[in-house]
Amino acid sequence: MIDIAKENQVSVTTIKNRIDRLKNEGIIVDTALIISPTFLGYPFPVSIGINVEPDYEEQIFTTIGERARIFGIDHFIGTFDVHVIAYTKTLEDIQEIKKAIQKHKGVNEVKVLVWSKAHFHFENFRLETSEVSY
Repeated sequence: MIDIAKENQVSVTTIKNRIDRLKNEGIIVDTALIISPTFLGYPFPVSIGINVEPDYEEQIFTTIGERARIFGIDHFIGTFDVHVIAYTKTLEDIQEIKKAIQKHKGVNEVKVLVWSKAHFHFENFRLETSEVSY
């Protein structure tokens, strides 16, 4: 917050108050420090599309979580019921995850895509002060 305050020539308290207000208004949902999973020993990002009966979803998430680090879980309308983004330690882990999911009751289909490189484009969410009311 110190750098933001200096850049905007205001106090740190002013920045903190604005952030708190934006959180209270629901504009800022959460804040996070994002560390590269590669740094933590999980260099292989993978997208997993799963068609599964709702009663079995939690079991599937547990299965994936035992073998990888889950980055996100989304429910879809369309090709898949559930989409999971995870990071694995090895390419072999990816095949093990797919096989383990396919064995679960209630699973109708599993598709796995291994990313060649993860790209985060936070600059696409750049907000100009004219776009946000404080």
